[in-house]
Amino acid sequence: MVRREQYANKIYPLLLSNIDRAISEIYVKDLGYRRQTKHPKQEQIDSLLQLSEKYSKLSLNNRNQKENPNWEQEATSNLFTRKRAAELAKLLSTKMVFNSAVGNSNAEKLQYLLSNETGRKAINSALIANRKTKIGSNMMDIIVCGSIPPYNELLGGKLVSILACSPRVIKDYTDKYSKQVSEIASRMKGSRVIRDSSLVYLGTTSLYAVGSSQYNRIKVPIENEFTLEYRKMGITEGYGTVYFSKETTNLFSQILEIQDGGKRIGHVFGEGTSPRFRMISRGLSSLGIRAEAFLKHYSPRIVYSINLAKNTDNFLMGLENTADYSFDINDNVDVNNKTQDLIDFWYNRWLCMRLESVDIVSRLNKFKKSDIMLGSI
Repeated sequence: MVRREQYANKIYPLLLSNIDRAISEIYVKDLGYRRQTKHPKQEQIDSLLQLSEKYSKLSLNNRNQKENPNWEQEATSNLFTRKRAAELAKLLSTKMVFNSAVGNSNAEKLQYLLSNETGRKAINSALIANRKTKIGSNMMDIIVCGSIPPYNELLGGKLVSILACSPRVIKDYTDKYSKQVSEIASRMKGSRVIRDSSLVYLGTTSLYAVGSSQYNRIKVPIENEFTLEYRKMGITEGYGTVYFSKETTNLFSQILEIQDGGKRIGHVFGEGTSPRFRMISRGLSSLGIRAEAFLKHYSPRIVYSINLAKNTDNFLMGLENTADYSFDINDNVDVNNKTQDLIDFWYNRWLCMRLESVDIVSRLNKFKKSDIMLGSI
């Protein structure tokens, strides 16, 4: 009971602050909203939804200023007026639900919200509000990771997978993006937004659903109670568009442009994730074809995650504001030494065993560059 109360006293105020912070990062001068509003009304939300619908119809042939953008002008474009109105409506609706939570303590209020569908959706919205500040700044996806021949014979893929988590990569990433302007957040707020760039999490997927010899068994002890480890999180549903040709996508684009009276999907920041996926999905639907039947390729993949900091979970939740690494990110000597430790671990754990189990020299001598050239396939 005591632990539940302590946890609720941390989480409930955090959820409320997520909502308020997200609202504070929206340009509202043209949305009829007063920032000091503590108790939003349903009429406000309905008005914002109507405004979003209005600008949704006007959001065609979208363009973003690419050089020295005026963030306030960008915020008042049709696209971002629609996005701002919809987001503010969602956040105010979430705040209304939290305001109506019944209970004399944070634990009771949290329990009340969890007991009904509306409350659970509100909690999810508050969590998403925090997640938006972390994705793309504190979290990174590994898209291509492996070792080309002949280095695959030396288990180079294991080394690359480990070095992707290295202090050197973390520091270089953090330094490179420390002054990076968040384009979507800046357009939503109407002024420049720079997110914290501490890299604390990596995610990736396997090539196949049955497993990944590259990521399996990677478990590198760093300090007491902290280990770099690729953890299996689940399996994707198997959706994709790689097998649709460029010609098909172009035809869908032309059909939708005629249907909409302009380009609704213009591959610009803020329109939505995966423009190609949305283009093909809408294109199939416009032809009366059930999109899911063609977009689901039935080739699911394993999802892996790896925490890079000792307090990754608390940091991403917003319970802690500073990433706690196993090295001094401001000390290049420490960064390089700890990175070398990872290389040494790979050498002793995998490469030495590999040299003893197979005739590596023979395999390397048999390798020919021509064997992997496209002309030889």
